[in-house]
Formats: sequence, C-alpha cells, structure tokens
Amino acid sequence: MDALQVLLGTTLGKGNLLLRDYGKNAYTVFHRAQNYGLRFSRKKTYVYQGENRKEYAALEERMNNGTATPEDLKAQKYLKARHLLALSFADLYEVEEIDGLLIPAYAPLAPSLPCDDCGEMTMSSRLVQTNDGEKRCQPCDKKRKAPAY
Repeated sequence: MDALQVLLGTTLGKGNLLLRDYGKNAYTVFHRAQNYGLRFSRKKTYVYQGENRKEYAALEERMNNGTATPEDLKAQKYLKARHLLALSFADLYEVEEIDGLLIPAYAPLAPSLPCDDCGEMTMSSRLVQTNDGEKRCQPCDKKRKAPAY
C-alpha cells in the first residue's frame, strides 16, 4: 500500500485510495475523469525459485515449526525480497482493464474535534456521542464500556 501511495499519489485521506480488507492481494486503481481503471491481482501461490533454495527451505521449515530465530526471519525476508525484485510484474500479478467503473464518491470531509476523554483530534463524524453529552473517539468509548474484572 505504501508503494502505491508513493508511486500514484494516492492516499486514504484524499479518497482516491480505498481500503477494503478482504485479505486479498488485489488492487484497483482508477482515473476518475476517464472512468477507467486497472485491477492487479495475485492468483498464483508464491514459490521461492531463487538461487538459495536449500537455505530458503530450511528457513521456511524453522519458521513453520516455531524454531526460527529473529536472524532466521530476517534472512528469509531478505531472500524472498531479492527473489521478488528479480521477477517481472507479470510473474506476480494478473492485470485486468476495467472500463465503465462504478467509481465511489469522494471521501466525505468533516472537521476534526478533540475527544473529550483523550483530547486527540478526531474526525467529527467518527466521534461517539454519549448519553451525558460527551464526544469520544471510538477507542476511548470502547475503553469506558469495557467490563471491569
């Protein structure tokens, strides 16, 4: 997501990046004025095919059985990153052109107000209005409603 924001100039705040957490590795980017978009999706299971297959397999085994050290995790991520960077985009993602999108409306804007509990500025439409007239951010509201043990 960070790379998409940097490369495409998108952000959640501007409403031109939408996050729908479906647990997928799929992204749709669109051009509002042209009503056109591209969808990138990963449909293949990742299989390490780099130069250090035996080392990678041993690291994966330690990760899967819970014996991996922090150094093992770092080494596995390094090998995987090097391998992924060597692949072409087409090896990783399928690309689908999307024409005539149902492009969502721009993100709604609302002023920020302080939470009456923690004082942090919060989008006013996300504050929870309490029965006693306070306005709390959602984490503070949940904390107050949590049962005491």
